[in-house]
Amino acid sequence: MDDASGTRTPRHPARPEAAVLYPPPYHVEPEKIREFAAAVGETGAACRDEAAARALGHPGLLAPPTFLTVPAARAEDAVLHRAGIAPDGLVHREQRIRLHRPVRAGDVLHPVVHLRQAAPVAGRRVVTVTTEFRDAEGAPVGFLDSTLLLPPDAPARRGHRHDTDTTAQEELA
Repeated sequence: MDDASGTRTPRHPARPEAAVLYPPPYHVEPEKIREFAAAVGETGAACRDEAAARALGHPGLLAPPTFLTVPAARAEDAVLHRAGIAPDGLVHREQRIRLHRPVRAGDVLHPVVHLRQAAPVAGRRVVTVTTEFRDAEGAPVGFLDSTLLLPPDAPARRGHRHDTDTTAQEELA
């Protein structure tokens, strides 16, 4: 299904039970790398100074290894929004990041979000979301697994009829 945001929600052919979303690409900007590096206390010169990154053989600034949390959070928000889940009361339980190569300024990251698991736990639901990132050429950059504890009864957002997606709702149920 396509919507105005460009997000598609087909079923994954190899895993018919898994919803797959394709949020819009994320453009990695040098200033966002610098901001993130400062926020996490990264002191490496290649994250702050383009000349230092080039001296190390990179085409531009290198993002800290955990930078993928920024575009992954946007992608996860899209999944929750499409499922009609309000963020109030959401608990982020666990996260795992794997990089195939460094993230660099100028990268255009194309996320693919997989709803991997939904299980009831003490009146709430635990959901595992995997966000894969590929570059503009389709080569893998990395992935991020997030385990989320949904709010009790996961109240749906109220609003326009296009605010939610039945496939995503079914996967989070």
